[in-house]
Amino acid sequence: MSKLIILTRDKFLSDSTQIIDNITDKKIIICTYRSQYEYVKKKYKKSNILFLKLFFFINIINIINNKFLKKSVLKFIFNSIISKYLELKFIKIINNFKILSVYIDDSFYNPYTISIKNLKLHNKISLNLLYFYEHNDEKYTIIRNSYVYKKNIFNNFFFKILINLKNNNNFILSNNKFYFSRFTHLQILTILLFKIEVGKSFERINHSFFDNIYCTDFNIKENLQRKKYLKKSNIFVFKNKIKIKCTRYKFDFLITTHPFYNHKQIVNKYDDLNIYNILIKTLKKITNKIVLYIHPNHLNEEKLEIVKLAKQNNIKYKIGGNFHEDVNDSKIVVTHFKSTIVEICNKLNIPNLKYTLMFEKINITTHRYNSKFIKNPSNFSTKAGVNQNKVLFTIAKKKLFSNHKNRLAYTFNKKLINNLI
Repeated sequence: MSKLIILTRDKFLSDSTQIIDNITDKKIIICTYRSQYEYVKKKYKKSNILFLKLFFFINIINIINNKFLKKSVLKFIFNSIISKYLELKFIKIINNFKILSVYIDDSFYNPYTISIKNLKLHNKISLNLLYFYEHNDEKYTIIRNSYVYKKNIFNNFFFKILINLKNNNNFILSNNKFYFSRFTHLQILTILLFKIEVGKSFERINHSFFDNIYCTDFNIKENLQRKKYLKKSNIFVFKNKIKIKCTRYKFDFLITTHPFYNHKQIVNKYDDLNIYNILIKTLKKITNKIVLYIHPNHLNEEKLEIVKLAKQNNIKYKIGGNFHEDVNDSKIVVTHFKSTIVEICNKLNIPNLKYTLMFEKINITTHRYNSKFIKNPSNFSTKAGVNQNKVLFTIAKKKLFSNHKNRLAYTFNKKLINNLI
């Protein structure tokens, strides 16, 4: 029996391969990114690896759809066109390889999920989801990237109609002041009029039509089992045992960046450069063996500036990559305190220092852009910044030269500073 695996995301590749390793029988893997294809092709030489190349016209539609139609109702038409094309391609593959089970790594409303849902309706196949999100507060992360509507006469009337129509999956009322939605008013009306199934837009798993859900951790499984619209018995954990077998390290510190601007946590997209600069310069007083791990979710212009910062400080850098492999080369990981990397480090028994911005508002706000954010974080040139610098230096030095078996995680943030200074 052959199984079809569709990889639609260039992130979570190491997590995807953990699950793929545990999938038995013949595997046919479809990749949608060239870099993803090259990686998977090397790893699974005995499997059938296919790169999904879109027809020229469909590819143009796809580019327009992703870049320019986020707020347009044309998005639904373009999604439908692309999904029909994908469905025909997948049907050919299913028939050629006699596929009975399909696995996909995304559940959001997009052409891929639309196409595989239609496949399930018209073919006797099992549909499975690969899921990797650690946190159970994903709703608030999604809210950060939603449209914000002030509570006024028009919006009150508009959203009350939706409540009366029992269509409240597409918006949230926060603190009785603001409405959050993943769609514009016109898009919401289009969804209602044409009965477009976009699923639960404030959940990581938009749809519940999957037969099984596979994840890489028991914490993820527990978070999913709390969701009433998912069947507890259909959630499974596939996990490879990862052992740290490194006696000689290439790096003393691996610093990971965090996409503050992308997550709507800062106003100016270059403000976080100050944090990375402080981290690098402070740790360089202890050692030159540092690697800067650049988060793939940064904007391209942000990545260029961070790379420039790494070069100026004469340290190595990586953009994305396989964290489970790269962390083997580092003694200590320095990362943002809400990053999933913290949980990974703790599970792998890797020492880690956690940082946050002193001007960052941690709790979800009632407004998409928090007016209390400091636009020019001068904290780092003031006494507070100097104190942070001293605390980091003291902890990092102590941590680096202590027995690495005592892997206690320290928190490098404002609360810690108040306790130590």
